[in-house]
Amino acid sequence: MDLEHTIDFETFYFYSLLENIKKKGQNTLESSLQSDLNDFVEFLLSGSSPLDSIEKLAHRQGTSDISIFFADIIERVLEYQPEKSLNRIDEYAHDFLEMFRELSKDSQWNEKATQDLTEIMQSTSQEYVEPQEPQPDIFRDLTEVDVLNFVHSQIFNQIRSVFQKNDPSSIEYVNLLSENIEKKLPALDFPDSFRMDDSLNSVVTMLEKLYNPPAEREVLKDYLNDFWQDIDSLVRNLNILATDFPEKFQEFCKAEKAVSEEAETAEEERVELLTDSVQKEVQPEK
Repeated sequence: MDLEHTIDFETFYFYSLLENIKKKGQNTLESSLQSDLNDFVEFLLSGSSPLDSIEKLAHRQGTSDISIFFADIIERVLEYQPEKSLNRIDEYAHDFLEMFRELSKDSQWNEKATQDLTEIMQSTSQEYVEPQEPQPDIFRDLTEVDVLNFVHSQIFNQIRSVFQKNDPSSIEYVNLLSENIEKKLPALDFPDSFRMDDSLNSVVTMLEKLYNPPAEREVLKDYLNDFWQDIDSLVRNLNILATDFPEKFQEFCKAEKAVSEEAETAEEERVELLTDSVQKEVQPEK
């Protein structure tokens, strides 16, 4: 996808959906289908816009089914509230992989689709693309809250899934952590509230990265390419923390309480210093 110009919610959503499809495909498809899937995903990412890639697939018999699927998704994104679309991104990725698996069972379809995709890519590489003037980045201004909600939901869907399996007794603390973070959004400096000691730096650093999607379009691709892997890394670190240091994990999830106690201690020390100062001032001279 052309990342040198502005990005809108439609483009961000399409790109995120494709990355989700690719990640799920690695876990659910056999290796031969993964290769075919990756070819389609890379082609769809290479267009100047979602509709540009989709329309090129629509003109070929072998790839028209895939084009129809994504065209329907984009139409829904434009009609629905962003939050509703973001909440369904996993469902859409699953539906596409099911369709792709069924279509691929037909060897004739597979052969025709591969041939059509190759021809489209060859013809696309020969097209002249008119240069465009750089435009200001509008990604954050248009979609900050929606994107952060998406980031938050994906992170905690994965965290809950892992903890439900490995450590169900800690789910209440996972939910507390989710609530504490959600209350602080869209303030992007919120990870400072969780920086309680050096042993938590890796977790806090990962939170900072995940909850700071780039405003600059040219670096968005790197952010999304790493997105799912970074979530997995965060989940692993939290799981280790909960297993090896349960008390510290609980305090981390209760960051607001920990911060409140620190503030209370600081206030007590300040009052104590003021009291000592006043006592010295009123002490009678000998």
